[in-house]
Parts: sequence; structure tokens; C-alpha cells
Amino acid sequence: MKKTLLPGLGVLLSVAAIPQSIPDFPIPVGLGSAEVHGGYIYYFGGSTSWSGSTRYPTIYRYDGESWENYASMPDNDVWGISSAVKGDRAFVYGGYALGNNKLRIYNFTDNSWEYATSSPDIHAYSGHTMEYFDNYLYMFFKGSVYKYDISGDIWSEGTALAASSDWLFSTMYQDEIYLVGWANAKFYKYNPAGDQWTPLADLPYYVSGGALSTVDDKIYYVAGTSGSQGGTFNNTLVYDIGTDQWSDAGISITGKRDYLAPAFYKNNLYVIGGLDSAANAVDNVEFIVAGIHSAVDPYYYEPGGFELSQNYPNPFSSFTTIHYTIPYESQNNLAGSPVTLKIYDIVGEEAAVLVNEIKPAGIYEIEFNGSALSTGVYFYKLQSGSFSVTKKLHYIQ
Repeated sequence: MKKTLLPGLGVLLSVAAIPQSIPDFPIPVGLGSAEVHGGYIYYFGGSTSWSGSTRYPTIYRYDGESWENYASMPDNDVWGISSAVKGDRAFVYGGYALGNNKLRIYNFTDNSWEYATSSPDIHAYSGHTMEYFDNYLYMFFKGSVYKYDISGDIWSEGTALAASSDWLFSTMYQDEIYLVGWANAKFYKYNPAGDQWTPLADLPYYVSGGALSTVDDKIYYVAGTSGSQGGTFNNTLVYDIGTDQWSDAGISITGKRDYLAPAFYKNNLYVIGGLDSAANAVDNVEFIVAGIHSAVDPYYYEPGGFELSQNYPNPFSSFTTIHYTIPYESQNNLAGSPVTLKIYDIVGEEAAVLVNEIKPAGIYEIEFNGSALSTGVYFYKLQSGSFSVTKKLHYIQ
């Protein structure tokens, strides 16, 4: 095998990302939803207050320097929405006042919207949460699970959990969905592949309405409320997945807040907006913690135009998928640029060549079969001209 040195690899693995200062949101907003795609933060919908009297059927976008009022949403039912991303599409569900069972699909490439088949009637416009896994959306409301087949535009039901909840919030880690917002401070995870629920360690106290996200094999739960309206907490809880224990992370935001949106952007977790203790929206955007996003995030991109995603699933035991982007400003512009995407083992031996050809500008997806590998840690490197970026993957036989 060819042996290749990976310059800068030690820096990649040992130095945390320097948090980027993101300007405050253009307007006070809460109860919307944020997604990261293609190097941008997109904020969907939201409202000025708990009452929902003023709602924003708008997409705001952050481009690395500033926010802009970027696009419109197809209806005004945007208070209390949940969302998930698959490829170049965002799926936006529910919303006050007439969004019961409503699923919209937004195309990032052309700003178009379409309506998917409505979900089974849950008789509520809010309180739900949604995640993407393996070409399905999983929508949770109270103890029920609703599964949407993206290819077939069909809904079905999974196994319900006999537990009550106020408003659920979710994040993913290694192909499982972790959910908070249950009564009595309960905490559960759901395995979509097996349609199974598992109880986990209770939270230190009941809290709902916080921002939940997975960073560096830990789950962070920022702020939230002990009731249903204004913010009660400004601290951050952290869950250690390995030990099944909650603790206080020692990280606080500037005020008590709930219904704020998490956004993991360029190796940093931020929270956007939310409602203050009087249940009115704020415009704050605050940094929480730096690290590697170990939840499902197939469209996390490095800065600078070229974009490389974290492989998904990771760890993996058979196939994993990698997305990458070649920008128009690359070498040879639209004519294409020589691109390589290679797998290396822990000592720098080349283990596989996934791409070695001229590629025109565009977004690409490649599936890698790791069956020829031994169990362990590997690295995959995207290179074109003077640009290169390396990420880590785990293979388990």
C-alpha cells in the first residue's frame, strides 16, 4: 500500500475550533427551527411571542457574515414547527394555527416549496419533534411515532411509548434518536432500525423547551422552562452517553430562555432566539460549545467553498455515505477540477480510493463499502489543487 503523510492532522484532532462570532438575529424570534446546509444557517418561521399573534412565514439565512431575509414560506402556520434535512431538501412540519399534520418540503437549490402527504391526525400543531434516518422522517408527538417514507410519500406508525410529555425535543447519536420533554424529567432514546424504546437516566429536574444537540459524544440541553411559556433556566445540562449520566455543563446564556433553536455551524454549537421569562422573543445568537457534531449531520461543510461532510452513519459496519461539494470558483471553473477522495488507516497507509478524476462544480454523494477494512479508526481526505480537508471515520466489523 502507498504510505501518505497527512499534514496538519494533529491539529485537526487536538485543537478545538475557534468560535465564530455570529451577529444577533435581525428580529426577535422564537418557536421557529434552524438547519445548517451548504455552509449556511437557515432559520424557518417563528414568532414574536408565546401568543403567536405575529408570525414570520420567512426563511432567514446566515452566510458566514450576515443574516438576510432570504425566502418566503408557503403559509403562515410557522409557530412551533419542527424540521429535518435530507440532501438538498428541508422538511418542515406542523405549526400554529392551522398546521396540524402539515408537511412541507423546501428545496435549497431553487427556493421552491411543495406539500407532502399529510401525516395521521395528531390533533395538535406543536409539541412534536422530527429527525431524519435512512430515507425516512421520524416524527414524535407525545408517545407516538410517525414514520414518513420520503421516496413513497407515505406515512406509517411505529411503536408508541406509554409516557406523557409536554413538548418533545430530539437529537441523534449513532443512528438512535434521543428525546427530552417527557413528564417527571424522563429521558428516552428510540432506535428507528429496530423500532424500540430504551429508558435512560432521568434529567436532574423537569425541563422542556430547551435547545438539544449532540457534540463530541455528549448531548447538550441549553436553557428551557419548567412550565409551558416563558424561560425558566439559562444554564446548560450535559448528558454523557457513555456513563448514562446528566450533570451541569457550567455553560450559561445571557438570560432565561426557552423555545430557542440549536444550530451546529463550523464545529460550533450556537442557540438562536427564543422566548425570555416574560414569553417574548429575543434576537440573541449565542455560542455554547465547540467540538465535532456526532449527531446525524450529513451536510456539515468546511469553510472556503469546498465542502466535505461527516460520513453517515458513523461508526458503520458495512456501508457509509459521504457528501462533498466542488465550488464554481475551483480550478478550471465550470470545466472541472482534479479531485481525489481517499481513505487512510491510522498510520497513513492508503486503504481505498473513492474518487480520482476531474469533477465539475456541484454537490456529490458517494457510498463506501468498508467490508475490506479491519475494525478501527480511519481518515478520509478530500483534495483538489491546494485545498484539502481530512475527517475521521470508525469502521466496526
